[in-house]
Amino acid sequence: MTTDNGANLKQIADQLTQLKQEYLTQLPSQVNAIVVLYNQLNDSIDVIERHQKIEALLFSLHKIKGSSGTFGLKHIHVAAMNLEQQLRLLDANNSVDQSQIIKLLRQEMLKFRHAVPAQLKTEKGGVALKTIKSKVNNRADGPIELLLIEDHLFYGEQLSGNLREFGFVVSWKVSLQESKDAYRQKRPDLIIADLNLPDAVPRDVFEFLQEASAQQVPFIVLSSSGGFSNRLRAVRSGAACYFTKPVIFNTLISKLKEVLDIEKEPTYRVLMCDDQRSITSYYKELLRQHGIELTGVSDPESLLTEMERIEPDLFLLAYHMKGYTGDEIAAIIRQLQEYEATPILFLTAESVDRLKTTLVESGSDDVMCKTTDQQILIRQIKSRIRRGRRLRMQMKTDSLTQLFNHGYILELAAQFFKMTESAYSGPK
Repeated sequence: MTTDNGANLKQIADQLTQLKQEYLTQLPSQVNAIVVLYNQLNDSIDVIERHQKIEALLFSLHKIKGSSGTFGLKHIHVAAMNLEQQLRLLDANNSVDQSQIIKLLRQEMLKFRHAVPAQLKTEKGGVALKTIKSKVNNRADGPIELLLIEDHLFYGEQLSGNLREFGFVVSWKVSLQESKDAYRQKRPDLIIADLNLPDAVPRDVFEFLQEASAQQVPFIVLSSSGGFSNRLRAVRSGAACYFTKPVIFNTLISKLKEVLDIEKEPTYRVLMCDDQRSITSYYKELLRQHGIELTGVSDPESLLTEMERIEPDLFLLAYHMKGYTGDEIAAIIRQLQEYEATPILFLTAESVDRLKTTLVESGSDDVMCKTTDQQILIRQIKSRIRRGRRLRMQMKTDSLTQLFNHGYILELAAQFFKMTESAYSGPK
């Protein structure tokens, strides 16, 4: 890791720690508000009034359950979750004798009140950043070195020559043993490998490739066989891609650029909607570490304006917000044709399984818990953005000519005229 990268990670970690400390400072007042609501609940006799106070208490508890999980405050998260469950049981139980439920509710309330000061006493407030290892070597700037394993002389000569014309340094080998020797002498940035070699069967080749992948050297399979068993082995061995011969050379170059991160894509843009500013601030800093630009919206009514301004690659939505639900927001997004293929990911403190069916039907792509590991969340976001971009590009281009299709050209023309009209319209 370079000095600049190390300093940048420390700066982001410090900012996340500051956000966590601010949250911890505000937490006691939030807990006191919950205690007040709980005491008011015990004074309520009217059924409707009691239900309304339970709903208000559930909403406040849910916010603390989600935010404490985000900041890694496990004991508070669990205590809030257990208290929430008992409240739901009380609200659902209409029998005259609720003494047992009330008894359990008091116990959980006591645990919740004790969990907060206990965790605050031991909490140092630091936020651990987990760096995600790239599958690509951390090489210094310079020419990219490829190891090409291909026993067909004409195809190997043609492919290595074309790759060199694109500036790659190519070590071309025709056998597995020669390839292993070359690998030991100098580790390449990427391997392109045929599976059928004079001194090896596909299983032997995959064993070598799997060892290279374990050492953070990515590989691409280039084979005349596209059968299921070889493709499965490629997946299990960690292949970046699998091409069957003859490969379209431009497609191979595009994949090389993607895997080696040669040409930087436009910055990934995420639009997050959550009514807790501390949560959006946290994820903004977390995603910034990984080169992802997040814009946070705390008021769903400003969502459309922000969508038009930043044109997001992915939506990150909370499910429970004051006055709104996440599935309503997702349905509004899906009403807009230009966002039909843009991924929607939900972050929730609820049971993921319980919400998945509802949210998938409203147009979301997946639901994740707010306590999900950082690495898993970042990988989900990046992979869904990449697939979403490819899908949107396919929707805009003709499958035969690869040029923009008629519908997209009309869309661009409409945008152009709108910009022109705005630019030349004088003051009214």
